[in-house]
Parts: sequence; structure tokens; C-alpha cells
Amino acid sequence: MYVSSGGRQTTGGAGSLPPCGSVEGSGERRAPVLQDRLSVGDEDHVEGKVGEDKTLTLMTSKQMAAFKTDKEPRPLLEQLAFEPVAERKLAKPELGHLAKAGAGPHRHLVEMRGPSGLSVGETVTVEAFEPGEQVRVSGISVGKGFQGTIKRHGFTRGPVTHGSHNIRKPGSIGASATPSRVFKGRRMPGRMGGTRVTQPSLVIHEVDLERNLLVIRGSVPGPKSGIVQIRGAQ
Repeated sequence: MYVSSGGRQTTGGAGSLPPCGSVEGSGERRAPVLQDRLSVGDEDHVEGKVGEDKTLTLMTSKQMAAFKTDKEPRPLLEQLAFEPVAERKLAKPELGHLAKAGAGPHRHLVEMRGPSGLSVGETVTVEAFEPGEQVRVSGISVGKGFQGTIKRHGFTRGPVTHGSHNIRKPGSIGASATPSRVFKGRRMPGRMGGTRVTQPSLVIHEVDLERNLLVIRGSVPGPKSGIVQIRGAQ
């Protein structure tokens, strides 16, 4: 198993609050977990074997279910603190916020809708998941920068011979006098990637309780060393 370094990105926030996952086949709700995406490898790479199916290995450190609020009209919200850091790396308001729940300094703090059945200060690990279970994984997709219509939207290029000047051009974007404007939603060049993406119906391949690892079969969004949020499929 190999680990590559890279930038870290947080997911979630108070603006768009995803609901906590639920155990499949029951009404029980539980807290999702936040994890570091480590590497891509063969299905059985943990045991040193070679498999055909590709999986993604993710790792999490211990997390603290930090705070709850049920003030009207806001729904019940819960926060998870992730990745312990040195106290000097946080501002005093952040340290005081975490100290109220008895949690130490953490780099990331993500807010989600509850209830999940957790108490303040409780630790969340990969023990909540089982092999073969379907999950949803959310993360910040890999940023591609400013891209043209062929890469961004799958447009087809024009001919490259007989004096054609339309090799990778986007083409017409609307009429002239009528309507004298460009309709909203027109597919054009622009920034690609770097947005929150949720990949549904991924399958837990293996749960390593000793190292607090999850091995997931399927396409997990985000770069290596990015932060992803794992929830139940429903």
C-alpha cells in the first residue's frame, strides 16, 4: 500500500447539509465518518495478492462527535471534528468551541444533519460499517482548471483538413438579432472540477478495525489525501 502526499480539502458545511446515513433495511440513523483518501490499488492489495477489480483505500483517525443544536427553525445539527493537530495551529475561538465538547484541537470540523444517536464527545470509527454494505461517498472532485468544450462537455471536433478552421472551436452560441442574447445554461468553456460530488452505491470491500481502514470498491471522488465523507446508502 502506498500513500502519496497532497492538498487536503474539507467537505460539507452549514450551507448544504447532507443527512446522516441510515442502516440499510431499518430506520436507525447513524453518523457518517470522515476519511483520508490514500491510494488506488488492486482488490486484494491489502493481503498482497493481485485482483482484477480496482478499489480505493481510505483511512480515518479517531473523530469526536462534537456538538448538537436544536434551535428553531434550524434542524438538529451535529458536528464531527477530524484530524488532530497542535494547539498552536488553531485560533482561540476554535479551541474554545472544541473545548466545550471535551475535544482537543482538530483541523477539520464538518456539520451534518442529525440525529445519529451519538453523544457529545463520542468517538466514531469504521466499526459502524460492514463488508458488502452499500455507501455514499462525498468529496471535492479533482480540479481540472479552465477547459474547453471537448474535454469539459464531450463535444466533437471539426475536420482537420481541407482548410477547416473549426478544429476545437465551440461553434455558434446563439442567433443574432433574435434573441440578441445568449441563453443561460449554454455549454461553453470554463472551469472544470473542484466541486462537491457524491458517488452513490459504492460497496465496502473490507473493514480493518486494527488500522481503522476502509477498502471501498468503486470510484471515490477527490484527489489523493483529500477528505471524503462516507454515509449509508439511504
